[in-house]
Amino acid sequence: MLAKYLSRTSILLHDASFQFYPQANVISFINEARGQVAAEGQCIKVLPPGTNGIASITVNTGGNYAGTPTVVITGPGSGAVATAHMTGSAVTSITVGTAGSGYDNTTVISFTGGTPTVQATATPVINCVNTVANQEIYTFSSVNTLAQLTAGVASILWVSSVAVSWGALKPTLRQWNWDDLQAYIRSYPVVSGQPAMFAQFGQGEGGSIYLQPVPTQAAAMEWNCVCTPIDLVDDTTAEAIPYPWTDAVPYFAAYLAFLSGRRPIEAKGMYDIYDATMKRSRSQSESSYIPDFYA
Repeated sequence: MLAKYLSRTSILLHDASFQFYPQANVISFINEARGQVAAEGQCIKVLPPGTNGIASITVNTGGNYAGTPTVVITGPGSGAVATAHMTGSAVTSITVGTAGSGYDNTTVISFTGGTPTVQATATPVINCVNTVANQEIYTFSSVNTLAQLTAGVASILWVSSVAVSWGALKPTLRQWNWDDLQAYIRSYPVVSGQPAMFAQFGQGEGGSIYLQPVPTQAAAMEWNCVCTPIDLVDDTTAEAIPYPWTDAVPYFAAYLAFLSGRRPIEAKGMYDIYDATMKRSRSQSESSYIPDFYA
């Protein structure tokens, strides 16, 4: 995609050979433009997983066994299979043969068989967004690695909605202004349990959300996230910005280039086309909505 952006931007600049605007500078303008398009257009949407397969299992203590025990995985998911490996009489590693699906951080690893005198203990690694018992604040940085499972995503910019599992249900939390949450809810921290509301506190990529009531246990969460893209380094770098929003990138890049060259009239012309392209991209991206065909 970088080659396409470079070609289009160089045409807008009337500089196909990058004689007046060095290619390295134009790439920098393109990446800055991509960040602008992603933030203004809110076009990179990611739903980090609330449940997932088991990525790996970490042995905490090896125990003492006469034979090799069987790994038992207990949790809300299904399909995971793992095998214990021994060194002497202790479990030293566990291989996940099948990751399964639907697991969250309530998943427990135990062992059966092997004639133990001391049981081994282990912890599963599951790439999912969960509430943590007695934890109120959740930073974007703690969830970025899960958002980055989507190719080309750099980080979470803001969160538009949050849902938390409650048994078989997954209700969406009510969103509050943080100052209201502070004044009316956090000032009287007498209730904990199932979260019913959230508020974003930090802004931009350093953001965070607060949950109230403070959760008392682990539960799957789903964050509807608006994200920023990674910089394009070459033509193999994944582009997270979807069409038609990609059409706007060269115009903003050309706008920045003309500004750098102290050509304000040409810069304004590029910005006006960029603005019109962003509006067109929004209209093209939102389908008509009919609440009820039978009303």
